[in-house]
Amino acid sequence: MSNAKRMTIVFTILICMFSLMPISAMADKAAASFELKLTSQEAKTEISVVGKNLIDVFAYDISMKYDSTRLKFVGALTALTGFSVDPIVKKGTIRFAHTKTGNSAGETGDKELVLLKFERIAEGNAEVSLQAVQLVNSKLEMNELKPVLQVTVAGKSISVDWKDIKGHWAESAFREAAELGFVTGYADGTFLPNRAVTRAEFSAMMVRALHLELGADSKLAFNDSDLIAAWAKPYIATAVKAGLLKGYDDGSFRADQLINRTEMVAVVMRALDLKADQKTKLQFADALEIPVWATGYVAAAVETGIIKGRNGNRFAPQEHATRAESVVVILAMLKQK
Repeated sequence: MSNAKRMTIVFTILICMFSLMPISAMADKAAASFELKLTSQEAKTEISVVGKNLIDVFAYDISMKYDSTRLKFVGALTALTGFSVDPIVKKGTIRFAHTKTGNSAGETGDKELVLLKFERIAEGNAEVSLQAVQLVNSKLEMNELKPVLQVTVAGKSISVDWKDIKGHWAESAFREAAELGFVTGYADGTFLPNRAVTRAEFSAMMVRALHLELGADSKLAFNDSDLIAAWAKPYIATAVKAGLLKGYDDGSFRADQLINRTEMVAVVMRALDLKADQKTKLQFADALEIPVWATGYVAAAVETGIIKGRNGNRFAPQEHATRAESVVVILAMLKQK
């Protein structure tokens, strides 16, 4: 068999999840086990996936899961000879595939299969787990293993003692948001969960939650830019540049205007780059009050569980979004990324 043909077969197997090959092909050689080794220093974390008792491993495909709200995936590498596929990273999961080349034998013994590198982006403990490993030997026989392995990347816990959140329906969400660093309380020790949110405040929440880098240039082209507070300009400029928020037809941004639920949903769904068909029928009692331009965003948000309606089966599209609703929606968005 030529090297080119071998590579084609191997990568077809890897990318297609080996769907056309018998999973039990190497069952009698399934003595392999795995280990996760964690090294963490300040904001940098490395996790090594080690294969033990390997027998003739010519190619492999590793699936990992990690807390993407607290860790940023930086890269993956292996010291083994051969060719690695660029990691596929999506919604807190990583797939890394590697294959040897030529007519050489596969790897045998204890080998480090991949070294994963992360950066901490928020406080709190972060879990990383090994979900599945697919091994292919030099005869192109495949074995799929699902080890149950997890490591915890320890982080500082943020002490939240806001006096007005105890017993609130979103109390746990407030604590998580504080650890992720996109909300803070007020100087008097309150969080004010039911307070409405301005467009400027929501811009800041989104920029912090998405870890968008504030640009050096915070100049804004809106005709009411002079009315925008200095603290808010960098956040608004960054959010506008990222395509999250837009101005109005009259050229204004209206930073101090309270954001409504429709606008809030549109912003988070732009961040996810999701939008359903505008012809999608929504089952809310006030569905006809949702602006046509936002129907696709609302439908996608409901479908993915980003947002729910209010009492009485209403979406309440024009009602102001509260700090509690904003926190819950942003957290749901982050779990989708």
